[in-house]
Amino acid sequence: MAFLSPKPRNFSILYQRFLKYYQSIHWEGFALHLLQGFDPFQHISFKYFDWLYSRFGCIDAAHHVFDKMPQRNEPSWNTLISGFVRVGLYVKAFKLFCEMRSFSDFASNGFVISSLIAGCSRSNSMISQAFQLHGFVVKSGLLDDVFVVTSMLHFYGTNGFLMEAKILYQGMPYKSVVTRTALMVVYSDSSCGMLQYPILGLQILGHVIKFGFESNLSVANSLISMFDSFGYLDEASYMRFVHDEVNSVTLSSLLLASDNVDFVKWGRGIHGLVVKYGFHTDVCVCNTLLTMYSGAGQLDDAELIFTTMPEKDLISWNSMITCYAQNGKSMDAFRFLSRLLKARASINQVSIASVLGACTSQEFLPEGIIVHAIAVSSGLANNLIVGNLLVTMYANFGLTIKAQKVSETMPDQDTVTWNALIGGYAENEEADEAFMSYKLMRRRGLQENYITIVNVLSSFSSSSSLLMCGMSVHAHIVCKGFESDEYVKNSLLTMYAKCGDLDSSSVSFNISRDITLVTYNAIVSANARHGRGEDALKLFKNMYNLG
Repeated sequence: MAFLSPKPRNFSILYQRFLKYYQSIHWEGFALHLLQGFDPFQHISFKYFDWLYSRFGCIDAAHHVFDKMPQRNEPSWNTLISGFVRVGLYVKAFKLFCEMRSFSDFASNGFVISSLIAGCSRSNSMISQAFQLHGFVVKSGLLDDVFVVTSMLHFYGTNGFLMEAKILYQGMPYKSVVTRTALMVVYSDSSCGMLQYPILGLQILGHVIKFGFESNLSVANSLISMFDSFGYLDEASYMRFVHDEVNSVTLSSLLLASDNVDFVKWGRGIHGLVVKYGFHTDVCVCNTLLTMYSGAGQLDDAELIFTTMPEKDLISWNSMITCYAQNGKSMDAFRFLSRLLKARASINQVSIASVLGACTSQEFLPEGIIVHAIAVSSGLANNLIVGNLLVTMYANFGLTIKAQKVSETMPDQDTVTWNALIGGYAENEEADEAFMSYKLMRRRGLQENYITIVNVLSSFSSSSSLLMCGMSVHAHIVCKGFESDEYVKNSLLTMYAKCGDLDSSSVSFNISRDITLVTYNAIVSANARHGRGEDALKLFKNMYNLG
């Protein structure tokens, strides 16, 4: 098959036809075949191939093609940056953006900037980069771009910078319903909306009726979700009768309200409505049914739904894999992934993450290694969520060296990555490695949380490790304000007791303001471990008297 003097229009037609039938052919080979004997740079923007590669997950190939371009235009830069964000390579996306700003005068549109900011929101290690992007937004006059501002508001809300979100909103030259709604979501997600109180939810319902929004189907569906969050299932069910019209969102909202074993009968009733209204062929509703039966532990019903679905998408397959993993059917989850791959269907990070959740014990290590290989061959190993799950899996299996190697190959690392690695070292009594990882995490500017502290404290079990590491960590805990955290406090008690310093353990207990049952258990166990049976009994009696 040869292409003689192809025209841009012909190339575009081939490209569009290929998109329609890409699942039936090997697209990368097709792309390379098109390039043989053909210099596309003289005829058509290379953004087609950039978009094609990044769309289907082979971002390394897209980057390679991009590097071979003698002349790069604005769409090719923007497309590749967005592709990096799409596959979870947020740091690389930001570096490419900086490279574009350094070597060209191309302008960055609002879509690319909002995509980069969204990447910063998903990565816990890119706060400073997001601040730089904010400065660029102000400098470039993009504060009137609704996509950019909404992304910035989401970033500040995700990271708890509520004051910054408010200042950003107040400084906007033009405020729309979209930006006001975005700020409301920021406050709500940060537990500043007070919407967790049913009485306020009912007040909102009053406003809905007052302003005549009860006839809006979308509002009714949102009210169903609200009643579900309050546990008011009868009220949620009643909302179905407010409208003669029922759509897939209505039924999906009702189904999600019954995704536990206590409400499985109620869920079956909604399933009956699904059939009655003819939505049993709707793939979105069927996927929600799978989620509902999975959450309720009804594997047989979930399998029946999946088998009888006239059309299945990737969400359907992922839902079934998750269903098996959550209900302890690990081998079935692995078999389902195998079926998915044999069907030559594409997989995504959710597919890998779901099946990795089935690797719950050492006996599934061979399957876990196979899943790791599938992730690598599918180009998904660089995804942050997949990488974190792989680190967690190897650490839980005691393969800390393998876990460390996986973490080192990850293009991005966040707090979850380091927590999994430090926890693995602690579980395997590798105190030095745990402490070194903790220091390296801080050196790289990542913020630790209480899980980090608990993991590193649990790794110390000797007097030498207490003197060399434990006390310095305790000092850092005080400086960072973690001492009031119940889990950290109990870990400190246990650490001093394990390291033979029961006096310091007792001091930590005595100065504690809020003493819980868990704290009492920790100090009682510490005294019993060191042969102070009488003191342990006294503490136990005090605990019993306090109820």
